[in-house]
Amino acid sequence: MKRTIDETLQKFGRLDVLFFGQEWILIAQVNNAGGSTTTALEGSELDGDLSGYDYAMDLNAKSVLRLCQLAFPHLIQAKGEIVNVGSVAGGKNGSTLGFPFYSVAKAAQDQLTRNLAIHYISKGVRVNSVSPGAISTNIMQKHGFTDEMVKKNNSHAAHNLLGGHLPLHCGLCK
Repeated sequence: MKRTIDETLQKFGRLDVLFFGQEWILIAQVNNAGGSTTTALEGSELDGDLSGYDYAMDLNAKSVLRLCQLAFPHLIQAKGEIVNVGSVAGGKNGSTLGFPFYSVAKAAQDQLTRNLAIHYISKGVRVNSVSPGAISTNIMQKHGFTDEMVKKNNSHAAHNLLGGHLPLHCGLCK
């Protein structure tokens, strides 16, 4: 991660935005880490050991924090921005995907984004996130999802499930 920041600074002389994805980094910093260890249809991660949990947290939350820490000094100079790419799995429908550790890690990333936003805004760096739904890719197919399953998961019918979370946006209270 440090090498990515260093090479960007060497090539462009500054860092304006951190946009970090699982397969790419656009130096406008967007953080899009993601992954899981269990095939969704073969059983629950919750019944196994915790190595998958550690992997999911390291990849989906800890790496995002570390890259933000490395980029932050340079983003202060540019009054830059950070965009973290989360997942709807971190919200109320996360349990429907069959990847509980991924869901928990993406929820942690959402909370991390909120905390980074509050911490960094005083230095002029804005932090936000986007949370796309499931996308039919080779990764999803590898984990046993068909195009129809992805489509159903993204439908409005999937939004009426138990375990919901209703965020209250009241701003910062004094």
